[in-house]
Amino acid sequence: MKKKNVIIGVVKNYSYKKIRPFVKSLRDTGFNGDIVLFCNEVPKKTIKQLKAEKVIVKEFKIKSHEHLIPAKQIEKIPYDQLPLMSYRFILYLDFLLENKEKYENIMLSDIGDVIFQKDPFDFNIGKMNCFFLMNCPIKEAPAYVSWLKKVYGIKIFNKLKNKNMSCAGTFIADYDNMIKYLKLMKQEIFKGNDQCVHNYICYSGVLKNIKLFENGDVIATVASKQELQKAIIVKKNKVFSKKGELINIIHGYNRHKILSNIFGGNKESKIIRKLKNSKYITQKGNSLRKKLYKIPFLGKKIRQFYQNTILK
Repeated sequence: MKKKNVIIGVVKNYSYKKIRPFVKSLRDTGFNGDIVLFCNEVPKKTIKQLKAEKVIVKEFKIKSHEHLIPAKQIEKIPYDQLPLMSYRFILYLDFLLENKEKYENIMLSDIGDVIFQKDPFDFNIGKMNCFFLMNCPIKEAPAYVSWLKKVYGIKIFNKLKNKNMSCAGTFIADYDNMIKYLKLMKQEIFKGNDQCVHNYICYSGVLKNIKLFENGDVIATVASKQELQKAIIVKKNKVFSKKGELINIIHGYNRHKILSNIFGGNKESKIIRKLKNSKYITQKGNSLRKKLYKIPFLGKKIRQFYQNTILK
């Protein structure tokens, strides 16, 4: 049996409207592999619509409502109490181990802010772990600097600090290399948040067969206006790299009016964008959120807002 390619992601509290641009743009490229979505607290109507689009749906439960593990908390806790952004890697590993003979290449992807222009596997993957870089050095990402120092030490931080960050929201590898990557993520994820562990694995030498892609090569990660200007060229409602090549995947497209106008989808407000970059998604914000969650009646609404918007 010929092996397929597969794209795997996780969604929580998502309506079909939030997921549709991802699925539709992917199918429009001619991609004929599998789409697997792990769904937590997703409405039954959305589940039904996803299945109608031939998406493989895996429903699951998770106990944690937090986005990050405190940097000092490196001892092991039950997997299902990990933050969703960390727990997803456990789900991915278990699924792939159960489907060992089924898939050739795998993409792990965020969902709500990713759009496709070409088949995501339409490039020379080889037998490699493909890490996709941003235009931001690690030392210029304050939310992650303290994590790396506390968890991996100043020596590792100094080795990594001038490297451009690789985004944990998009990662591609062949099956064997993906399993090695995910096993390392499972081993290390208790030490910090997914971005820090992902970049430690990328640059520390613990994982072999690594290929780095500059921002705009295959994937354009445009979390900020600066990255938008450095990584892409927009021409005739298409997004190209600075080399003039059509980019397969745009990550963070809904943060920019020019891209949202082209692709439609889920336009992200300036308020949400600022919150995502604020202390409210860092370890310093955890204690404040927990206090807000305890407010009678209002606390539940605050938690739902945080999960449905800030974490998407």
